[in-house]
Amino acid sequence: MSNRPDRLTDDVITHFLRTRAADAEPGLLSGIMHAVGVTPQDRSWLRLRPMALPRQALLVVALALLLASLGAIAIGSRLVQPDPLPALQEIMISQVIDAVNGRDVGLLRSSFAADGVLEFPSVDSTSGREGRVYMSDWSLDVEGFAEAWMEPLAAWGLAAEVGSCRPQSESTVTCAVVTRWHVLQLEIGERWTFEFDGDRVTRLEMVRVDADPPNRVLPLGLVDLERWEAWLRGTHPEQADRLLPNGPDIFGWFYFRFAASPVEIGASIREYVASQR
Repeated sequence: MSNRPDRLTDDVITHFLRTRAADAEPGLLSGIMHAVGVTPQDRSWLRLRPMALPRQALLVVALALLLASLGAIAIGSRLVQPDPLPALQEIMISQVIDAVNGRDVGLLRSSFAADGVLEFPSVDSTSGREGRVYMSDWSLDVEGFAEAWMEPLAAWGLAAEVGSCRPQSESTVTCAVVTRWHVLQLEIGERWTFEFDGDRVTRLEMVRVDADPPNRVLPLGLVDLERWEAWLRGTHPEQADRLLPNGPDIFGWFYFRFAASPVEIGASIREYVASQR
């Protein structure tokens, strides 16, 4: 078999098309047409001498190989896609997110069963560290709970964004969610697991899974709050005494352990972020 690099064997054409199948360059096909039209083709497996096939015939072969490669890529991409969610579950998940972002207690309650449960991160008041949390488990039939739960969401400026969702069973769906706390300039990667009974959510479990997400929109990850605290104690010790907790607290807090004014804390964090540029 010839090893000359100026001969386009079937293997060479196939390899080239596979490596360039995703290439969006407009001149790709014209380049293939020109190359196969002017270069002799080895057909050693037929024991024939090199021959120049008609330009149009070679173009048809090249196009067929290219389309086959693109089809294989498309099929492969569909194979790795998550299973689609039932339409009703998808609607209810969107409705819960809208309720959270809109601080809409009525919409939240209408999305859950009467005894539906929210399980969400709270600060371990005995740890003295922001990253240490336990899961609060509250039923929405507890009077005033939904309103109380919405308060820290509003105070710290939460905006939740749903990424991909995957069914775990017929009644359970897990979603990747980014929570952005705009007052704190903070972004956290979370996993929200929805359990359904018919057309209502019976339980929503919200777990922090990434304290320092890459490619985030907001400048800080959860791990940066300790750096901000250290900066504040060093640059504004009197303000730090007022804004920051000193050691373990007898009270637990939803999401964060700061009990001081979100307005003051937000201003301090903006100053800290500016100082790090």
